[in-house]
Amino acid sequence: MSQKQRDQELRCFIAIELDLAIKDLLRNIQERLGKCNAPLRLVKPEGIHLTLKFLGEIQQVLVERISGVLAQIMPQFSPFRLSLNEVGAFPHPGKARVLWIGIDQGREQLVALQKHIEHELDSRLKIGREKRAFSPHLTLARLKYPSPVDHLFPEIVKDKQLFSLTMPVHCIKLFQSILRPSGAEYTVLETFTFSGMN
Repeated sequence: MSQKQRDQELRCFIAIELDLAIKDLLRNIQERLGKCNAPLRLVKPEGIHLTLKFLGEIQQVLVERISGVLAQIMPQFSPFRLSLNEVGAFPHPGKARVLWIGIDQGREQLVALQKHIEHELDSRLKIGREKRAFSPHLTLARLKYPSPVDHLFPEIVKDKQLFSLTMPVHCIKLFQSILRPSGAEYTVLETFTFSGMN
């Protein structure tokens, strides 16, 4: 690899990719939300991930080092299942900037996984930890300006499948995000599989 390639910066994050059934469910929910005349910027369903760590713009050489760390530590984890539960908003429903769906089953495993990734990247590569506590969630929409969203919650939870669907989690992925005028495009750079025993 040339020095120019090694110095190239990539916008990256570490996340769990959702299965098709959950993406389809989120797409249906967003179609309803789109008819609610609210100041929402809906996240494309194919762009919704369960993000564990946003890395930002980093050099190619650091991407390779992060991959090396993840390849070493991910086999320690065991596959698990996750399901969705509550609906909420950041910073709060009365003046929201982000509309989200939370995680029920698998929450403890996700928190432990994210904490371990943070610790290892910090101790081995000096990549700083997040200042805010990790809250596993899927972002449905961002608000164009701070707005109340309580009235949107019934539109989300009316789908009876929302809290009954589960999906297996057996790997995490390192993604590159490329910002385009039409929106972000995501490319999987590498996949890291869990091989621990339950």
